[in-house]
Amino acid sequence: MMQNESMRAIGRTRWVGIAGVILLLGAIGLPGVAHGEEKREAPAVKDFLGGKSFAVQTGTTLYAWSDEGETVDVNFERARITEKVKQDGTVVVTDPSGEVRGECVIKKSGKSGKSCDLSDLAAPSAGIWRVDYRASGDGKAIPANWNVAVNAGGRPISGRVWTDRYQVYQDPGDGARIDLYYVSEGGYQYRAVFRGYNGLWSKFEAGVAGLTRPDTCQPLNHSPGGMSGDFSTDLAACGIYKIFFEAPAKDLPGSARVAGGNETWVVNPVREPKLGEVVYQPGGPNQVAGDFLVTVTDHQGTVNLELDLNGDGDFGDDVDRIITWGVSVVGTQQVAIPWDGMAGNEKPVRNNRDIQARGSIDRIGSIYFVNSDVEGRSGGIEVEYLNGPNAGDRTVYWDDSPDPEATNAADQSGHVDSLGGARSWAFSTRSWGNDRHIQDWSFVEAEITGEVLAVTTPPRPPKHSDAAAGAATAWWQGPFGWVAAAGVVTSVLGLSFLLFSSRRSNRRDDGEESQLVGLP
Repeated sequence: MMQNESMRAIGRTRWVGIAGVILLLGAIGLPGVAHGEEKREAPAVKDFLGGKSFAVQTGTTLYAWSDEGETVDVNFERARITEKVKQDGTVVVTDPSGEVRGECVIKKSGKSGKSCDLSDLAAPSAGIWRVDYRASGDGKAIPANWNVAVNAGGRPISGRVWTDRYQVYQDPGDGARIDLYYVSEGGYQYRAVFRGYNGLWSKFEAGVAGLTRPDTCQPLNHSPGGMSGDFSTDLAACGIYKIFFEAPAKDLPGSARVAGGNETWVVNPVREPKLGEVVYQPGGPNQVAGDFLVTVTDHQGTVNLELDLNGDGDFGDDVDRIITWGVSVVGTQQVAIPWDGMAGNEKPVRNNRDIQARGSIDRIGSIYFVNSDVEGRSGGIEVEYLNGPNAGDRTVYWDDSPDPEATNAADQSGHVDSLGGARSWAFSTRSWGNDRHIQDWSFVEAEITGEVLAVTTPPRPPKHSDAAAGAATAWWQGPFGWVAAAGVVTSVLGLSFLLFSSRRSNRRDDGEESQLVGLP
């Protein structure tokens, strides 16, 4: 039948289509649906899981954890859209063992293919389900309203569904509120409320470093002037936050297998960062610049390398240095922090100088909320830290000062209490937020220091004469060094004898007595 050509599902599967077709399918039966069994209505699409205000774009993957004996329902419906799109969307559901349990198409237009419902899916064991929404080809595809629910005893369990990147569509001018919950691998949890949000085609992400300088975990610490530039958008490289659509469930495991693939972390208790010893590795035998190796435990964020460069026991003088370095460490690891050999007064540090070094951490639980291409956020952002030290803090930071287009009051640098919403701008297709990455961030202040290293910078390079002597000595120790040495010594003595004899002879010719100082 036409419907079976568009959809394949294991379990109870049905299209929501023309009433007569549904009745016909019900009369003849569908695979996996027992006759006489009472059918449940498709699960309601809820605003906090996308709903009518935040339709999901293709290219988004949703995850859900289920325990043994629990079931999963997946429901997608074609979203209302005011512009034309080129492609259909395909929903693919994979269970924790890696088996594809359902697949169906949301068509970009027409009376059929408006929705699909993959219900009562049960896994043979506990684990993570994967729900992919994919485009059928290149170009924009139809967005969809959606709901994914994990059920126990026929009732949904909240806080079991998340994503790494939430890509959404909204009709123009349709500003709405969305509450999202963020969880890091280190166990830190935040809630963020976005009010009056409308990005048309936009994206939610979060990471421990946000946008970074290329090939590092050094946070950019401002919003750039566009979607590309001299920065990296790969948040996963330094540590991401999982985005939950409800407060994470209390029974979520620390880790679980994902759809037949590798295990991933889910929700962990807060891990307290620690710093250990520091090791100095000069760049060469006489080179002051080099690396300091800092032992770091369970910290994703930034570490400060503090250098006492006048050796007076404190790290706050003008000549001293603090180098901030981005790290992403789970477990314990030595992190190399480069030093250019310069002091805080921009003068090079000398050789044979007694210095001290230590690592420190002044912020933990760092989170960078990265929104992309947001035309309007009229109610701003409200951030709340949920667990660990200083829970309940709502401070939010941003910095748009490097951007020459940051001219209105909402775009100035800030670190404010976000209660009620901070950093807002009105919707417009030409607004400041259009076609750019927007960063807001927060963190928990900390005072963590490691062991102090007392060390002396390398010795001065040898002088030219010393270097020549050293090179000569090294040459004498070659394969035929002693023979060569003997020959040279003999030659030198012979030359000395000749000079001595010549000098004596000349002096005798002059009738003078030899007076060679230093010889008998």
